[in-house]
Amino acid sequence: MKKEISKIVDAEIVEETVRKDGRGSGKHKRPSVCMSVREDDPERAKMKADIFNRLMELRDRRGIAKFNDADEMEIVIEDYFQDCAELSLRPTIRGLAAALGTTYTSLSEWENGVRDAQLGSRCSLIIKNAKTFIAEYDEVLALEGIDNPILFMFRSKNYYGMKDKTEVEVAPRNTLGDSLTPDEIAKRIAVDD
Repeated sequence: MKKEISKIVDAEIVEETVRKDGRGSGKHKRPSVCMSVREDDPERAKMKADIFNRLMELRDRRGIAKFNDADEMEIVIEDYFQDCAELSLRPTIRGLAAALGTTYTSLSEWENGVRDAQLGSRCSLIIKNAKTFIAEYDEVLALEGIDNPILFMFRSKNYYGMKDKTEVEVAPRNTLGDSLTPDEIAKRIAVDD
């Protein structure tokens, strides 16, 4: 008989609040959500619920990203990093995309110059710099032993374009021998015919 472990996830509604930025007020007032998780390991459940609640806080801080030029986009990115620092959350590529009001795929397209016509040539450079910062942060966490190196390898291959490479060195081999004269080579060819 197979033992099944059930995990119960509760999302409980906490008191309605108007956020600092005023969103959620008026007829579209939305209650805050606070998660509690129950599972076999209470410490793990607490950590999961804490991360969920911090992500909800991060989402609530974002609002709808609006920017009309590269300078404004840069401010949105700086705000995202600041919010991550204040909430003790790791900045991620998908989080960066969400902060900019787009998707991971669109962010990659922007990085390759798709938005440069609308926002100027700095747009792709700003995104590359933000993604480089996130990659460097991940790398330092792995090097300092805070993160598992396998996690960094996975993220590097999936988000930062790194690849495992095997180098094969090809060296020419002289199958006719090292010291044959042209006449000896011609005789060998004649024998093979």
